[in-house]
Amino acid sequence: MRLIHLLLLPLLAALAGPAAAAITLRYAADEPSNLAMVIEVDDAGNIRAESSNGQAVMILGRDIYFVLPSQYDGAVVRLEDAIALAAEMRRAVGPPPAPERHRIVERGAQRIGQWNGTLYWIEPLPPVGDRLRSEIVIATDPALRTAGRVFLQVEEAQGRLVMAAFGNPPTDYWLLARSIFERGLMLRIAGRYRLESLSEAPIPAERFRLPGPVLNRDQYRELLSR
Repeated sequence: MRLIHLLLLPLLAALAGPAAAAITLRYAADEPSNLAMVIEVDDAGNIRAESSNGQAVMILGRDIYFVLPSQYDGAVVRLEDAIALAAEMRRAVGPPPAPERHRIVERGAQRIGQWNGTLYWIEPLPPVGDRLRSEIVIATDPALRTAGRVFLQVEEAQGRLVMAAFGNPPTDYWLLARSIFERGLMLRIAGRYRLESLSEAPIPAERFRLPGPVLNRDQYRELLSR
């Protein structure tokens, strides 16, 4: 269970192509979550997307790395190795769960901070009430489109890992979520994140340096089994 928990932490990635300018997105924790998140993209297209527990994804050129949470002292693993290990874990625990079906429901305008957005629900079919429903607020302002593409890539990387851990594909949820994120910039995911600020200030180069050694797959497996 410890392995599953670590693999399913909010593992982040971001924009694969070059950015037009530096962007910093700061997301506060949305209760009951206690993890905030900062996504930084410099004007060369390097990315750091970091949770407040020290876990991060860094995209340096074509290479994507996960930085493990603070208690692992800056250990780093490549995205593909993390996905492979998640899939290995899934096979070890038995068949994936049966596929589920969901639908998107548009719920109208909602303002988050200084930004106007639209609230969407992703709910299971048949609907079972609030408990299993996701609520996402998206801003469609064209001025936020580049930042929106950054967050889309963040969620795509997380989705790849989660689907590997649960069986690919266990549900249509990620396809529906992606279709929502494609509409603009994520302002709020209920129970996870809420956009706090967006800026285009320069970002220090040291933010895009790996904090520790890159583990191979065997070393990563050993670390998680301790």
